[in-house]
Amino acid sequence: MDKRVHVVILAGGAGRRLWPWSRAGQRKPELVLIGDRSPLEESIECGLTLVPPTRLHLVAADDVITTSGPFQKIREDHGRDTLPALILAVETILKVDPEAVILTLPADHHFRNRDALRTGLQQTMLELLSDQARFWLHGTPATPDSSYGCIVSDDSENVIHFVEKPDEAEIDSLLEYQKSSFLESESPAEPHRVLRNCGIFAFGAQFLHQQLIDKGFKSHDSAPGMSIDHALISDPDFQSFLKVRTMDHVWSDLGDWATIRSLHGKSFNSGRLSIQCSEQPGIAQYPAGSPVVIESEGLRVEDSVRERVVVLGLDDLAIRKSGETLQIQSGQFNDKLSHRVSHSTIVFNSSGEPLSFELPPGGLVARMKDIIVICSETSLISGELKSASLILDAELPREV
Repeated sequence: MDKRVHVVILAGGAGRRLWPWSRAGQRKPELVLIGDRSPLEESIECGLTLVPPTRLHLVAADDVITTSGPFQKIREDHGRDTLPALILAVETILKVDPEAVILTLPADHHFRNRDALRTGLQQTMLELLSDQARFWLHGTPATPDSSYGCIVSDDSENVIHFVEKPDEAEIDSLLEYQKSSFLESESPAEPHRVLRNCGIFAFGAQFLHQQLIDKGFKSHDSAPGMSIDHALISDPDFQSFLKVRTMDHVWSDLGDWATIRSLHGKSFNSGRLSIQCSEQPGIAQYPAGSPVVIESEGLRVEDSVRERVVVLGLDDLAIRKSGETLQIQSGQFNDKLSHRVSHSTIVFNSSGEPLSFELPPGGLVARMKDIIVICSETSLISGELKSASLILDAELPREV
């Protein structure tokens, strides 16, 4: 592809929704979550189908991404969301290529239909090279939802409206808008479409650099920690510069444990999804201490259990060891009710030692060398894992 094209992979996220698997020294983009490759490896492979390694850039702090590979690393002091990361990438690339056009890829997505993905990206870059004063989004057809950015487009690649993670009222408005546009359209077969934002952007580097300066974002160092979606794409004054490519590829953002479970399909055994792996060298180890208990009561931990215990949303747990086997028993367990719950329990074990449990179906049981996490289905989807991770991470030595 044209030598002005650069690909940037954004890899600065903390990945707390996959905690405790994803943590300091072992971040989500580098974990083999689906299949035999990490999301970062998938993004690197995609980027290398478009540009050589000299024009493939990865933005991340050294303590977030430790991988070295066929790319140029743009180092952040620490991750502060996509706005400062993109400003840093643009500043860095413009120093060596003032005519650059940039395609950004996420580092934590799983792609299927890769030929369709590559074809769509190539089409975008060809159009961008002929008109660099554009900011391209990429989306797949979807029903409006609060978990992702929603793009409203027409059949000419124009963006009519963009809402980042709409609330209930905004979702109703998007649905009504789509319905009314269908009724008023002269060609009802082509109403306005609602697309799910893929997190893949493309733009002329000089163009975006000037737009950000005009908005008051003059440098990476002074930029606030916020997303490009909120800082720029959602701005009505920027809407006229937006274009969108409707993509045919199938993808997932691998955002949480429930998504990982759904992508494993029917690979369950007796209502459980089992994930076993080894821990990466240099992973941060949580110190010993009292159990962390959130929305739970009645916990009993025998002295033989040396790992740090975290319990979320489950009452009356007894945790003990029999030899090397960790045993977990819940007073809430009722085997007769198990078949009524559609969610499988996610069992994650990187300790190399066995565990057994009798718990209500669903949720997460994670055993690592330093920590045991037991989480109900309700707590798994409510975001309480993030709260627990913040408590434990605050206890890590500052140099980690």
